[in-house]
Amino acid sequence: MKKTFSILLALFMLVSVCAFAAEADEAPVIKVTVGSVSGEAGEMVTVPVNVESDLPLNHLVIRVTYDMNVLEYIEYAAIADKGDIKFEAMNGGLNVEKSLAGLAAASATNVEAKGLFGNFRFNIKENVSADVYPVKVIYVLAESDSENGKVELTAQNTDGAVTVTAAADEDGKSSGRSSSGRSGNGSVAPITVVDKDESGEKDIATDGEAPAFTDLGGYDWAKDYILPLAKDGIIKGTSSETFSPANNITRADFIVLLTRLFGIEAESKESFEDIPSEAYYAEAVAAAKENGIAQGADNKFSPLDPITREQMIALVYRTLEKFEKLPEITDNGEFEKSFTDLDDISGYAFENVKALNNAGIIAGSNGKINPKGFATRAETAVIISRINNIIK
Repeated sequence: MKKTFSILLALFMLVSVCAFAAEADEAPVIKVTVGSVSGEAGEMVTVPVNVESDLPLNHLVIRVTYDMNVLEYIEYAAIADKGDIKFEAMNGGLNVEKSLAGLAAASATNVEAKGLFGNFRFNIKENVSADVYPVKVIYVLAESDSENGKVELTAQNTDGAVTVTAAADEDGKSSGRSSSGRSGNGSVAPITVVDKDESGEKDIATDGEAPAFTDLGGYDWAKDYILPLAKDGIIKGTSSETFSPANNITRADFIVLLTRLFGIEAESKESFEDIPSEAYYAEAVAAAKENGIAQGADNKFSPLDPITREQMIALVYRTLEKFEKLPEITDNGEFEKSFTDLDDISGYAFENVKALNNAGIIAGSNGKINPKGFATRAETAVIISRINNIIK
């Protein structure tokens, strides 16, 4: 009996040790998400790359493939505070699903991997058929230092895509353009005011009733903001039945929405050097720059980049301040106690974020502000609704 008990005890301890070892040896995870965007033949598109890791990385390499018959690689635009980032494009040499594939890569050292890592920029070639063309993650190498030496992280990847819509006709109107907006995980989908049709959103006859959007499940926190705005024609859905609440918006489209909400117009055409004069958002961006709302960097605004939460908050704060619509704000000291990621807020935006949070215009989630995260259509609708209540 004693011998049997000893054997069982030994087996139990062996199983426990093996289980502990397996748990201890489990590699940490890095999540790499390539966004999905849309554009017309001949346009430039910006494909965002998001990286999430709980560990700081001493080395990171990301490689993606794309269809060279459809896309022409331009550059990888790095985010300045994400580490020492290098990038390269190697065209040809691969055959992926019977298409000539291009290979684009980004590598970095000493990376703080949280949120937007950078953007791949492509030109959509002329005369390309309307379709969805994948941008696939084929390789990720992520290493972090630990007490026991270097640790290689396990990668969880989400592929992206470029949706090519029909090219514009001679009148500048899109022919056969998809009404679903820009879709996909991490995608860029514009949100704008009613009479704006260049964004891919759709005018919907509401007859004074709120649209019956079928994709707001899980968005109870935003539904009561979205539906009244849609009923009043301030925002639109991406179709008669969808709002696409999880999709993100570009910096240009948020400026269009903000300037029209406040009725801001430009007296001059002076703008940032990366704003095409014929772009539908050119006048709105010029008006925002003229009024000190849009500031950009090095005289560039990056209009097609997805807007981050802190960028959106800074633009809202400057607009409210410019038109003397800032509500009375009381600093009760709760802001610093309520959120765990305040160090992630850029210096230029910290006081703006704090002020709008204290004013009840913006809120965090799960104890975080998530300043570098992309602003979604649902979040934007909530903020626009609160602003609308202040200024109307």
